[in-house]
Amino acid sequence: MSTPHFHFFINPSAGRLKNKATQRQVQAHIRRRAQNADITLIDQHAGNFESNLSRCLKTGALPVVVGGDGSISRMCTALLALAPKDHPPRMGIIPLGSGNDAARTLNLPLSIDKGLTALLGASNHRPIDLLELTQNGDTLGHGLTLATFGFPTNVIHATAKLGRLGALKYAIGTILALSKSATPPPTVTFDDCDIQINSGVPRLVGLANGAYTGGGMKMVPSADISDARADAVVLQPTGPARLLWLLANVFVGTHIHDPKVSIRPCNQMRATIAEPATMVLDGELFTVSGDVSVSLRSAAIYLVG
Repeated sequence: MSTPHFHFFINPSAGRLKNKATQRQVQAHIRRRAQNADITLIDQHAGNFESNLSRCLKTGALPVVVGGDGSISRMCTALLALAPKDHPPRMGIIPLGSGNDAARTLNLPLSIDKGLTALLGASNHRPIDLLELTQNGDTLGHGLTLATFGFPTNVIHATAKLGRLGALKYAIGTILALSKSATPPPTVTFDDCDIQINSGVPRLVGLANGAYTGGGMKMVPSADISDARADAVVLQPTGPARLLWLLANVFVGTHIHDPKVSIRPCNQMRATIAEPATMVLDGELFTVSGDVSVSLRSAAIYLVG
């Protein structure tokens, strides 16, 4: 397999890259290791991202996203929109975000130097599954790890005020969110899954594709991002004290033995939502309503490195 030409897409608003000195260091490091590569600073919410990515693909270059989980998810969505339906796109990842849960799930190195070594020395690629979020039949986005309603939305709102604490902010955000009224999730249907929700309002309902979320929490320790299988996850109704105890266990994965935690194989969850509701997909907030679905898209992207 010939060595590809690389095009690095750097998201300056992601994690460690918010520091301009770090941005310059990362670019300089790429220039030293991959002298002929293209580098583009992107705003993934603006049109220049899609147009630059389109030009990258037309030249046959390999797009490499440099950023966090949200950057990776938006790159996947853009690639799938541009690539032929019968030809899964390829991409590389240099994880420099805050949580880096996608990188943990994919067992990627969390430093620029080791990440470039793995990428530049890669001789093959591997298929990865994605979670696909749709609303009334239209695709809203993709995720590699976890899509949830409920308590995680409170956590994401809390982390927005914590600044640059890296992965630690998710644990702190969870503790801060305990003092807020729980966001009740909508009524969700899991396809071909026997999870039962106890009386009361569940703390969390979601679909997991990867093992990690929230900056290293092992939400579904057995999850494999390349096995064409996802898992339904429900945290049954429980109080703040029990939730805090679960937080202490989720980083090592022992929370799954608690009777309040239910995990079952499942590749789709659906909800019909009358009033707009907020959900979290790979750490990003989405406001959804109408007929909403999160389903597994098997072997959607091929990862180089």
